[in-house]
Amino acid sequence: MKVVGLISWWEEAPSWLAATVSSAAKICDHVVAVDGAYALMPAGTARSEAMQAETVLRTCDALDIGCTIVRPKDVWTGNEVEKRTFCFAECRNGATPGEDWIIVLDGDDVLTDVPSDTRMKLELTDKDVAEVALWERQTWISEETAAAAQVLNLPAVSGHMQRRIYRAADRIEVVGAHYCYRATDGDEHKWYWGTQDHGLVDALSLPGVKIEHRTRHRDLNRRQAAKDYYERRNALKIETVGARMMENDAGEVVRVA
Repeated sequence: MKVVGLISWWEEAPSWLAATVSSAAKICDHVVAVDGAYALMPAGTARSEAMQAETVLRTCDALDIGCTIVRPKDVWTGNEVEKRTFCFAECRNGATPGEDWIIVLDGDDVLTDVPSDTRMKLELTDKDVAEVALWERQTWISEETAAAAQVLNLPAVSGHMQRRIYRAADRIEVVGAHYCYRATDGDEHKWYWGTQDHGLVDALSLPGVKIEHRTRHRDLNRRQAAKDYYERRNALKIETVGARMMENDAGEVVRVA
């Protein structure tokens, strides 16, 4: 059994990418890292600075795990849905359906805890999905608010369980929205992640496996760009219709399908 780490990133600090890849090595045999911005991301580019891909490669080499890096020629016109579907397809080259596993990480994730029996649990389970503990450190805008939070005994971290580990299948695609994953084996379809209306498969609970989501700790410019992206995505309702986007002659990103 192999575990493949699937890392989607665009313009992350090399130190962050090194931390993400290093953490993936706690459980992964191979890393597939896919670069590139979504079409709706302000000032998005097809490729990040070359040093970032170099960091991923060198970190994998140092930790003796396999590495596949994809640096596309164009931005992802289908945004999150297109990029995530491509990522799963790229994993198909190194993961055996029904046998191996894929763990999904973003460039702002760090796999902080992996109990020693995690791989054994994955190998023995008859389930096709595992959920892990996703957590974030709280951030405060000033020393005064931090002090107030301490007085009020507010938690320093927040978290919830999320489906992040998936058994490899003939095909895994993202359908409609970025959190709706459908696996296909032969003629059989299974919903790995989505809403309860999808009839999701049961998940193996792995609360000891913990992923820190660091998005709140990005710099202000990157956080603003992400905010603008989500506002544009939601206003266009592209995840409702699974639309594709492109830039017109006026430099505007518009829906084309």
